[in-house]
Order: sequence, then C-alpha cells, then structure tokens
Amino acid sequence: MTTANHHLFYGLRADYHSAKVRAFFDAKQIAFEEVVPDQHEMEKVIKARTGKEFCPVVISPDNELWQNSVSILEALDDQLSQNADVDSIFPESSVHRFIALMFELYCDSLLYLPAMFMRWGYDEGALSANMRMHKIYNSHSYAKLQSCREQQKLMLLGLNRHNGPFYEYHAEQTMELLNGHFEHHEYVLGDQLSVADLALMGPIYGHFAQDKRPKELLIANLPYIQEWLARMLGEASPKSEKTPEKASAASAKIKVPSSKDRIPESLYALIQHMADDALPFWIENLKSWHNWASHDRMKAEAIPDYVATHRFVWNSASVEQPTSVDTVWQLQRLLEVYESADEEAREQLDNMADSLGFADLLSTKIEKLVVYLNYRFYHQETVED
Repeated sequence: MTTANHHLFYGLRADYHSAKVRAFFDAKQIAFEEVVPDQHEMEKVIKARTGKEFCPVVISPDNELWQNSVSILEALDDQLSQNADVDSIFPESSVHRFIALMFELYCDSLLYLPAMFMRWGYDEGALSANMRMHKIYNSHSYAKLQSCREQQKLMLLGLNRHNGPFYEYHAEQTMELLNGHFEHHEYVLGDQLSVADLALMGPIYGHFAQDKRPKELLIANLPYIQEWLARMLGEASPKSEKTPEKASAASAKIKVPSSKDRIPESLYALIQHMADDALPFWIENLKSWHNWASHDRMKAEAIPDYVATHRFVWNSASVEQPTSVDTVWQLQRLLEVYESADEEAREQLDNMADSLGFADLLSTKIEKLVVYLNYRFYHQETVED
C-alpha cells in the first residue's frame, strides 16, 4: 500500500517501460516504493483496476492509478509542475518538445524491436533472461509464465533470425551517434533532462545494459554512453568539462531563429538517422490504422491495442508488424506540438525537417484520431467532451 508521502511503483528492474518511469522518480527525487508484482498482485490489484495485466503501474498517495509509461510520465510531471522550482520533462520550447517526443516515439516503436530481439532472439540471451525471471519471482510457475509471454512477443512483433540482424545494426548506429552526442552534452537536448532521456532509459538500461550480448556490443566500448547512464542512475556528477562540438554539414543548412529553440548540432546526425529508419514504421503503421478504422469501426467502445497486421520492406528486410494504436496515439501527440507551435517555431521545425529528412512526418495527417482514457484507447469522435 502507498503511504501519505510515497508512490507505489509496480515494475521490473529489467523491464523496458519500467526503466522510463523509475528514471523519472530517481531524477526528480520523488519518494516511491518499488514492488515486483506477484501473480496475486497482478490479478487482484493491477488487472482488477485496469483490466490489463501489465506493468509499469504507479499508484499515487491519493490512490490514483496510472498505467502505460507515457501516461504515467505525463501524470507525474503534471503533479510536479505545481512546484515552480521543478523543471518539467516536457520542454517549454515547441521545437525542443517536438524533438523530445520524437525520441519517445522512436524508442517505444523502433528501438524497442532490437531490444526485444537481442534479449529473446538468441538462445544464450533467452536463457539468461529466464534465469533472471526465476530470481525475480518467488514462484517457479509464474516466472516461467512471464518468460513465455515475453518470448511470444517476438512472433507478435514479427521479429525473427532473418530481420533481427537489421534491427541490431540499426541499434549499433544509434548508440554510436548517441555516444558522439554525449561527448559534448549531459542530456539529449543539452543541459536539461527531458522525456527524451527517460525514453532512452527503456532500451539502454532496461535491456542493453542488463543483457550480455548488447552490453558487449552496444555499451562496453562507448564511454560517453556509460557516463550518461551513470548520470541517469545518480552514480555520476554532471560533466565538468564539455568538448566543443564540430560543425556538421547539416548545421550550415539549418537556420536557428532564437537561442531558446537551439538544438545541439551533435544531435543532427541522430535525428536524421531516426527519420531515415523510423519514419517508414510510423507511416506504414498509420496507413494500416486508417484502413482498419475506416471500415465501419467507429464505435463507442474500447479499441484493442493492436488492430491488424501490416507488411513492408525496410532496409532490405521484410517486416510484418501488428498495427499499434499506441504508436498512432504517440504520433498524434507529436504532430499536435507542431500544429500548435507559433510561427517562429514551425519555421524552425520546417527547416530542420527539410535538412534532416523528416518533412514527410510534418505533412502527415491523422484522419482517425484516438484518445487514451481509463487505460484504454477510443476513437476520439465517439468520446464525449
């Protein structure tokens, strides 16, 4: 149970989405009690209140319950925003907020795939993860059940030995670019922690740093990733000295109208990498969602988390994925930032998009909007104000 001053956090140490939420508690120094839910708590506490049997879940001191890491971070940040001395993880600058939410969408959609494959797609990784499950849970049968559920996600996500190496290579490129950025900056957006850093804790701490193969391949030889991770875990002080950035080729094309909207130049290559590889996933997912939602399915009832399956070719790899409503929702949140930005911020984003390859993203229109309400997704048109 929660106390008057503590949040109750149901999560797992090596869980992707739990890592995002735990990092927020640690960074903002919020008192919380972390609990690994057993089968009884999963059924009688979490599923009984939300109808869904998954973590992370946070129960506030006044007994509010939040599920879904995106929703949890918004709720916690909203609570803290009442204190003027605490910086929000959602930047005030529309440009910074857009980039931060773009990172969150990227992590929760594309970077999630190599994280899952590198844990469960190899016999050695799966064996290690299974052993970890048995240490976490007191029940042998429940640990086996949870491991089976995680392994089954590979098939759900369309991950296999044929396309897995393509995702691994993508993750390697991402980590190399991040390492170069963190050589110059403490956090993704520079000197201020944002939701972008918390989102990265999902793959980097929740998976890559916990599993032998990705730890050796993606972290061991990247010292600035290691420094960033230590800062996020509260094990290292802020950088005392920062190496000056070298001007990139893209920087000459990007006009920065004001300092408040300035994006670190060392981030440009990473943003372009994200746009090149993640944009097809978002666009194909949205096309499939529109196709599903347009076939007389506008009903005032909850939408399943996954509504169809779609196929496409990505970097010479055949991709077959479930159509995620969560991805549509996060894409919708991202585009709302752009649409509500002032003229100066929109001009800056337009300029960046043209130079870094995400102009198609800014021109994307979501015809069937969704809303997240009471732990479920609904068609926005069917929900009363």
